[in-house]
Amino acid sequence: MDILTVFSIIGFLLTVLGVYLGILPIKFQKPVYIKDNAIVIDITTNPDANLKITYQNEPVQLLSSTNITFWNAGNLQIKQTDIPETTPLLIKSKPGIRIFNVYGYPNCKKENNVRFLPIPGPFPLEPDKVVFPITFEYLSKNEGAKIQVKHSGRSADDVEFIGKTKEYGVFEDISNQDRSQNKIGSAIMVIGVFFISGLDIYLGILFANLLTDIFHWANSVSFTIIVYVFMFIMLFLLIVSFANIINLILRYKYPEIPDYLLK
Repeated sequence: MDILTVFSIIGFLLTVLGVYLGILPIKFQKPVYIKDNAIVIDITTNPDANLKITYQNEPVQLLSSTNITFWNAGNLQIKQTDIPETTPLLIKSKPGIRIFNVYGYPNCKKENNVRFLPIPGPFPLEPDKVVFPITFEYLSKNEGAKIQVKHSGRSADDVEFIGKTKEYGVFEDISNQDRSQNKIGSAIMVIGVFFISGLDIYLGILFANLLTDIFHWANSVSFTIIVYVFMFIMLFLLIVSFANIINLILRYKYPEIPDYLLK
């Protein structure tokens, strides 16, 4: 095995390590949510005086079920104390829409301790002015909850999910995000790693050979090794910066839904 082969292997290993170390120290919150809706009952288009449907002893002509899934797509833990008291995390209906029930799916983790209780909205008290504040202990990376809301609206837009963190800001609605971009983003990351790895090896060897050609008097194995090591260290630092940028783009642009919240 010649010296070029040895340093090619070292260059590749440094590239992989550089990408890993570039990703590791980045810490950020990324509170996101998605909504989807299904109409359960709809007799508004073909009303029948002989047909009467009730839900929780209340007559209904239109009943929808909206799922709200929220989670922390970042790797910096979100604690309940990160939610401002003046803008709590809550679910509420739009004017004219009544919320009949709010149900938490059992797939959320017990240690997160996600809770919600209805409280009256502004007086005078009206059925469509009830809000459901949401509290939790903490949300670590890819932790959250899935909540089902039964209401008298026709779409997911009739139910609002409101809240923000002190560090990140408002919970981001990614309901309309193209899910295929997640796989594309991951592929870009993998291709980028191998591309930068090859570039690292090529530039390191090219520049090292250039320096040894310039300094004929120092054209020795020891000098070549010193030059190679110096070049790989410099390129290693560039790779760390590259990994930081790519990681931030992927995490911010294409957050993935945790598998356990899809059940």
